Amino acid sequence: MHNALKDAARPLDSNEREVLRQLFFHGPTWDGDVVSKVGRDGLVDRGLAVRREGWQMLSEAGFVATVEAGYGDQKEAWDARRRTHQ
Repeated sequence: MHNALKDAARPLDSNEREVLRQLFFHGPTWDGDVVSKVGRDGLVDRGLAVRREGWQMLSEAGFVATVEAGYGDQKEAWDARRRTHQ
């Protein structure tokens, strides 16, 4: 499978990476809470995120690309830290 995060023709910019991380770590996010609408729009254009009724979330391709890029390990560590501080 082609890894969209490593697309040499147009790598993700910092806004897109930040929104990708937000959607992966926090799940569907209300439009007013997304960290970058420009980044969100870039991810939607690439097919890595979708928008529905004011919410944005990773698409299946976005989820796969994020896990392949190593965000899964970061999220696991983040979740473990959150569980120990509750």
